[in-house]
Amino acid sequence: MEKECGLVQRNVPYMKPEPPTVEGGYAQTRITIRLEAISETQMKQLLKRVQSADLPMGVRSLELRNSRKTPGLLDATIEVVSVIPAGKG
Repeated sequence: MEKECGLVQRNVPYMKPEPPTVEGGYAQTRITIRLEAISETQMKQLLKRVQSADLPMGVRSLELRNSRKTPGLLDATIEVVSVIPAGKG
């Protein structure tokens, strides 16, 4: 997903998947991603990729701010969540 959005490893200093939780017959997986020095276009591409993913997923939270290190670019923290029927993943 990162490469499709024009991101490289230095743009993604932190990516932490959490163990799936099961509730009501569904497994929910969360991934917290910190992005640094990305363009608005890269952020839009990432959000479109999440929206069009094969698995049902969405953005639970998104924090955008101006990059401290690179003027004109953005830093972001995004929490992506996928939900599938338990036992199907």
